[in-house]
Amino acid sequence: MWTASACSRSWRQDTGDFVGRVGILVWDPATWEPGTRHEIGDEAEIELGWTLERAAWGHGFATEAAVAVRDWALREVQPRRLISLIHPENVRSIRVAERIGERYQHDIVTYHGVTAQLWALPSRP
Repeated sequence: MWTASACSRSWRQDTGDFVGRVGILVWDPATWEPGTRHEIGDEAEIELGWTLERAAWGHGFATEAAVAVRDWALREVQPRRLISLIHPENVRSIRVAERIGERYQHDIVTYHGVTAQLWALPSRP
């Protein structure tokens, strides 16, 4: 079971080995540059992101941790919507996004010129 209580989490398996990170990042949707909610304002996109050590792939850790941070973010951060930016060829992350309830919206290009798929939970009213 994962517990989320901060915007950025490093997490470990039962063995205590570092397996990856899951956390929140704020993006300016006009430029797709990272920033803060204070700097960007109400239009800020709040991203739930994850990255794992290769040895931890395929064990459900990303999904478990993403669910914990998703639930924490919806309760504590209360974004108008929660997104994930995923490389189009990253099938494993796409599956995690689907498992946590996100749906593909459209492609974006970050300020570094990288194309990513924008996945999102349904917007809050």
